[in-house]
Amino acid sequence: MILVKKTHPLNRLWTRYKHYISTSLESPGTSEPEKLADWQNGLFAALVVYALPISLIALLPSMILEFRMNNLDVVLFDILAIGSFGCLVIMKKLSLMARKIITTVLVALFSLTQITLFGHITVGFAYLFGLNIFIGFQFRLRHAQLGIAISFLIGLLLAMNRHYLLIPLPQLQKISAEDLLIASFNLLFLNLIVVVLIHKTQKSFEESMWQRSSLYQELQKELSDSECLNRRLAESEDHYKTLFFASPLPKMIVDARSQQLLQVNQAALNSYGFSEQELLSLRLPEITAPAEHAADPGEVLLNGSSRVRKKDGELNFVDLSSREILFKGRPALLVIAADMTEKVNHLTAIKRQNEHLREIAFMQAHVIRSPLTKIMSLTELLAAEHRGHENEILASHLQESALELDRAVREIIGRSQQVLRESSGNDLPLGNES
Repeated sequence: MILVKKTHPLNRLWTRYKHYISTSLESPGTSEPEKLADWQNGLFAALVVYALPISLIALLPSMILEFRMNNLDVVLFDILAIGSFGCLVIMKKLSLMARKIITTVLVALFSLTQITLFGHITVGFAYLFGLNIFIGFQFRLRHAQLGIAISFLIGLLLAMNRHYLLIPLPQLQKISAEDLLIASFNLLFLNLIVVVLIHKTQKSFEESMWQRSSLYQELQKELSDSECLNRRLAESEDHYKTLFFASPLPKMIVDARSQQLLQVNQAALNSYGFSEQELLSLRLPEITAPAEHAADPGEVLLNGSSRVRKKDGELNFVDLSSREILFKGRPALLVIAADMTEKVNHLTAIKRQNEHLREIAFMQAHVIRSPLTKIMSLTELLAAEHRGHENEILASHLQESALELDRAVREIIGRSQQVLRESSGNDLPLGNES
């Protein structure tokens, strides 16, 4: 069961009244920090909200008394003043500054009328004092100073008029010029003190608001920088994910201490035949064959040539490279395993061919050349024995054929040596060519 708190009808009426007046007097909103003018506008709105009902409460007894004293002109003037003030200050067609000026003029006219036409010097000077307080809060210091000067000048003019009877004002004749001068000087004294205090208060308040504004701007800048940093971080993270997960090279993130696999890309899964869950349950030494040149047989070299064991037990030759990174707040290594199996197999085949070529070259240099050397020696003996004989031509052809065979063997040995030198970078002695 939901209990609804009932509000008094007067409270509801007061709330609606405050909302209506505040809406009529609100200034255009802005996203910038609050300034002194905004505070002054809010203060003016609060003044209007409370001034209208309080003026009715305050003036109602005086109007009743004036009515009983047959001062109907005073009663009508009070009603006209309150009505004019209420209508003009809530006119939305007028700017807020125009309504402030109208309020100043109305209060000044009300004060002068109370003094000159009705002879109410206390009421008139009290309203002039309140008017200077209003000007001090709502306008600049020079405007408040001008208001003080005008109020004092009004008092002096009224005293002069009373003394010299320049303008016939019957109600003013009831007040002496000395009383008017005393009231003027007291009003001047109070106005000066109040305006100075208001100015000091506003200055301190403005400095405080300026500090708030500076802090607000710094906060806005920090928020903007933070948003920019977050955006760059998100872009960097997307870029990292693209480089990591879409890379054709197997990549793994490994814990720096335990060497537990923390994250792998699709290329690693395709290359090694594991599922992601199976691979992430292993440590790097469990899929990497022990390094041949490591001090510890179980050590895994994270940079250089190594071998990775696939799920089916086959070993892939890889070239490992790693760099230190932070992964989820803890030190880790980004390991890239470039597959070298095809290159290693190709180099092994070349090495095997070089071995065969080296065997062939050895056979040419020793196995074939040794009997060829004997044949060349025999042909030289035959040529010497049959010189001048009918078989001399045959012996000469035989010797020339042996020399041609020797040149062919030498050329084959030379080419074989050149091929081996280009493939291994070293000169391989293939035997005595002499």
